[in-house]
Amino acid sequence: RPWDFIPVKSTMAYEVIEGRQGALHLAGPKDVSRKRVEIPFRGIIRHRGNFKTCELVYQNANQAWYAHLVVEVPDREPVAKPVKYAAGDIGARRTITVSIQGHPTSIVYSSRAAWKDYKYWTRFIAKEKSRLATQGLKTSRRLQRLYQKRRLRLRHAMEALASDYGGHAQAEQGHVVYRRLPQKLPGQCQVRQRQ
Repeated sequence: RPWDFIPVKSTMAYEVIEGRQGALHLAGPKDVSRKRVEIPFRGIIRHRGNFKTCELVYQNANQAWYAHLVVEVPDREPVAKPVKYAAGDIGARRTITVSIQGHPTSIVYSSRAAWKDYKYWTRFIAKEKSRLATQGLKTSRRLQRLYQKRRLRLRHAMEALASDYGGHAQAEQGHVVYRRLPQKLPGQCQVRQRQ
């Protein structure tokens, strides 16, 4: 078993204490101690439900341990059929153009800002790879962090686009089903009048 992955399979072996000073209580090995290990954590628990398994994973780029918790969430109640429908056209230059039924304007998301940001971090990655090549290395923690930062910034832009689209659709009394959009580059939003 790898040292950077620790599965906690029993729900009796851990407990999550929420609040301002959140903590994860883990049962230690019986041969070492019968006490529970308390690990403080930052962040919030986004999903409510019954906790199932827990995995402790070490990320070398950040040199930190992370706990991945599996939560069983009850099914949502079905939503009524939509009053209006929305359609989207996905492209490269304009990430997505959204039209809502019965509305005279279209929402156009430009991918320029996100594309520039992506290229900006790609240049940093290229410089770091060049520096490593002169030393005869192929990877480093800094390179891993740069890849992670580029990926997270792109993901944030996608989530912001989906959230903004959901707000426009709800304002028009449309039905919003939140799905992950394809991995295209989002950016600024502008509203255009239909011809």
